[in-house]
Amino acid sequence: MQLVFAGKAHPADRDGQRLARQVCQHARRAGLRGRVVLLEDYDLHVARLLTAGCDVWLNNPRPPQEACGTSGMKPPLHGGLNCSILDGWWPEAYNGRNGWAIDEGARKDSRTSPSATGISHASARTHAQQDREGAEAVYRLLENEIVPLFYERDPNGLPRRWIRRMAASMKTICGEFNTHRMLAEYLELYSAEKCARTRRVLGADPRDCVARTLSAGPQHHFFGFSTFSRTNSSSFTSPTPGA
Repeated sequence: MQLVFAGKAHPADRDGQRLARQVCQHARRAGLRGRVVLLEDYDLHVARLLTAGCDVWLNNPRPPQEACGTSGMKPPLHGGLNCSILDGWWPEAYNGRNGWAIDEGARKDSRTSPSATGISHASARTHAQQDREGAEAVYRLLENEIVPLFYERDPNGLPRRWIRRMAASMKTICGEFNTHRMLAEYLELYSAEKCARTRRVLGADPRDCVARTLSAGPQHHFFGFSTFSRTNSSSFTSPTPGA
């Protein structure tokens, strides 16, 4: 098993910088060299390679500090599986067959996302206790479920049960957690007036409008705002709401 870390800490994020240094120090230890890797110069190109090439996408910030977790929506497009805390988007997506949930007990105690309520099931515990329990939960999943399942092979050398989980992940995540849905729900839930105007002007459901607009390419977009072109950034003017 190999753990690959990548990312950048904000110049003012001292804790993030300290964590990156700790990972780097561990990666240089003789017993972990080659098993723990810290990639420098993280950018969109590196992010694309990581989401396309990983087997398991590990997401374990301290609850309830997950902003949304959208990075975990990309690996399933390539057959990757999520192993995440039940915060952000994962409580909605996880069904027990399409990945793994860190600290399953938290899911049984609360049916809502901690980030949605602003209350963590672990709010009474110290950060040290949270970190220790979270680490133990990750190790249990790796040792008892994830690693054995990955190396389990049938007579033809294929990890059949792993492949079934990959298929379940792609089936339940890719079609439901995507930009089409995000834009459509922004129209429907946060811009009702614009949504009604879209129906009147275009004579179609906003979801259909979004799908048609995205499939038409990046040149012209209409989301209840003025149409604008991105072919010449120097002549770009901000869209006028309600225009």
